[in-house]
Parts: sequence; structure tokens; C-alpha cells
Amino acid sequence: LGASPEPGRVLEAEKEGWSWGALVVLIAPALSVGLLRSAMGLRSSGFDVKAVLVGRAAGEAESLDPLGIAAMAVRSEADIHGLGI
Repeated sequence: LGASPEPGRVLEAEKEGWSWGALVVLIAPALSVGLLRSAMGLRSSGFDVKAVLVGRAAGEAESLDPLGIAAMAVRSEADIHGLGI
């Protein structure tokens, strides 16, 4: 595998084709500064942004609430059932 673009840049490039108000679900081990910045930009552009944080960094989920980003933590397969998926 070669180098991949930063996820935040991919979101910025792709959002032009999305309908206003669309739901954007970010699934990642943690939200990097760039990805968090993009998520906040999406929110201010009228998108509904949710995050699913997977793994040990899932404890960061609660810190996203004040930013208007609902986040869920998935630390194990058992947590997936609690999400109602």
C-alpha cells in the first residue's frame, strides 16, 4: 500500500457531491486534529456528523458532545450490539 491522503482532505474533496443535511458517519480509532477540523466544518456547512470511535481511544467519545458531534464508543464486538446496528 502506498501513502494515502489525510481523511480530512478526502472529506473536504468529497462533500461537494453530497446533499445538504446528509448524515456523515466517521468511523476511526480516534479523530485527528485534521479530521476533527473537517468534521466541524461539515457541521457548520449543514451536515449531520456522527462519530464511531473504535478501540482504546474510544474514551474520547464524550469529549465530542460539546462540539455538536454525537459519538459512540466501540471497544469490543459486544459494544456493537449496544449501538442498535
